[in-house]
Amino acid sequence: MSGAQADQPDSLALPSRRALDLAHRLLTASADDSLDLLGVLQELTAAFATASAGLSSLDTGKSLARHPASEEALPWQSEPALLTRFHEEPAALGVPRPAGGSFLVTALPTPGGSGWLLWLEDAARSTWAKDEEAALAVVGQALARRLAAKNGPRWASQMEPAARQQRLEDAALVARRLAHDYGNVLTAILGFSELSLGPGASSSQLRGYLTEILSSARTGAALTDRVRLFARRSPCPAASCRLAAALIEEEARLRPFLGAVALRVDVPPDLPNVGIQQEALRNVLGALLDNAREALSGSGTIAVAARTVRLTAADCLDAYGDLRPGEHVEIRIADNGPGLSPEAARKLFVEPFFTDKPRGRGYGLVVAYGVLRARRGGLLLRPGDEGGVTALVFLPVAAVPTAEPAPSSLTQKASGPVQGERVLVVDDDPMILQLVCTTLQQAGYRVAAAHSADEAFACYNGAAPEPFQLVLSDVIMPRATGVELARRLLGRDAEVRLLFMSGQASPDFARQDSVAGRFDLLSKPFQPEGLLRAVRRALDRTSPRRSAIPATGVPVSQSSTSR
Repeated sequence: MSGAQADQPDSLALPSRRALDLAHRLLTASADDSLDLLGVLQELTAAFATASAGLSSLDTGKSLARHPASEEALPWQSEPALLTRFHEEPAALGVPRPAGGSFLVTALPTPGGSGWLLWLEDAARSTWAKDEEAALAVVGQALARRLAAKNGPRWASQMEPAARQQRLEDAALVARRLAHDYGNVLTAILGFSELSLGPGASSSQLRGYLTEILSSARTGAALTDRVRLFARRSPCPAASCRLAAALIEEEARLRPFLGAVALRVDVPPDLPNVGIQQEALRNVLGALLDNAREALSGSGTIAVAARTVRLTAADCLDAYGDLRPGEHVEIRIADNGPGLSPEAARKLFVEPFFTDKPRGRGYGLVVAYGVLRARRGGLLLRPGDEGGVTALVFLPVAAVPTAEPAPSSLTQKASGPVQGERVLVVDDDPMILQLVCTTLQQAGYRVAAAHSADEAFACYNGAAPEPFQLVLSDVIMPRATGVELARRLLGRDAEVRLLFMSGQASPDFARQDSVAGRFDLLSKPFQPEGLLRAVRRALDRTSPRRSAIPATGVPVSQSSTSR
């Protein structure tokens, strides 16, 4: 292969020539060559002029590296027969894309029976030329030899974080479903407990019992909020905040619990804004600061520093999250404690909900990961220079500074009086339906209930001559979702006002072009006052076209030292 460049037939198309040049480099590169895995994928996309290239596990089909980064599912992840075919076929194979176009895939087997899939993706072409198939197969064989060579373990270590991150993604899928179900249960407990604590409570003893139930439900809601933060995967709306402002608030929260622990903060005043909401940034900082404080027994030092860095594609490989090349703010939180135990170092990020802390605590890292993952940030943990652990957080610099909305508060009152507006409530859960209808009726609204999207659409159509001013609908329902109901209502009435409620971390409508950004979202679990405030805001809007607002009734307490 040493003469590959000289022996290439003149009849080869340019993409195949470039691919063979890359294969030659892979076979002849020295151990200290700067060529890295993402660099190979980037060169492949350029050589074949394709949308993307990637490397997947031959055993599971899961993506280990991809350029450019994408969350789109790969067809062989859900088709075991394809993986079997890749095992048996040494040449490159074409695979149709579900949305049109195709993949060109070649297997990179290893002696142990496992291996990788190297693939190209193109949304425009349905077939590949024979010389392109052959060229990709040659690149695959060269890449397999590079991975198996003595200087290959560095590349294999680049894929290890991707494999670990996939475990987090699998856990997030389960967490989304749990957040939805627990959100429904906790909403009912919170709501009916609060309603029972009204003037009708017959004795102080009964009020005491109900207060304890409400307190426990709020604790459960706070834990569910953490699960939701971890599980969220849909990109968040553009935002901007100052790191210094979030640090000031977290420092004030942490100070009473520091004791003999010294907290040193060195943040330049001229740092650019970062692309994250201030409350979300506080969740990340608070989780890492709490971990650092708890790692110090009695005394020690926590040092916080920040700077701007420009990340390359190679820099983004090791971090957990969704980092992209470009300008970022790096936040460094270091403690000089004993460091991670061997067990913790082994299980961290491999077992997403591993914790060595008391029950109900210690999930700060997965929360931080979830927040950063949804905002194209990243997280790294390294041994500290003076012992302990150093956490590195990377956040993209905000493209355009944006104003932060005022945080939602339980004490904030509705902006307008109830005027007997008609509200259609849609939810397949009888407990939630009863709670929401009871709460709105007691507040003075006129309410109609529907158990499904079909029933709601029929009710909305039959509402003339006295139409509904608002439709309050769950997102996840059997047969037809709230998103599908919204589309049907929009087809009938372009001015329909609709408020979604959901226990999912990233409900479907967040990714639907025809619905995204048009309606507000009320997150479960919520309390009656949070529900009333969200309904009032939705009704008071002068236009049905609006962005989502935080309207949860049970925010995580900022006074807690546990994340």
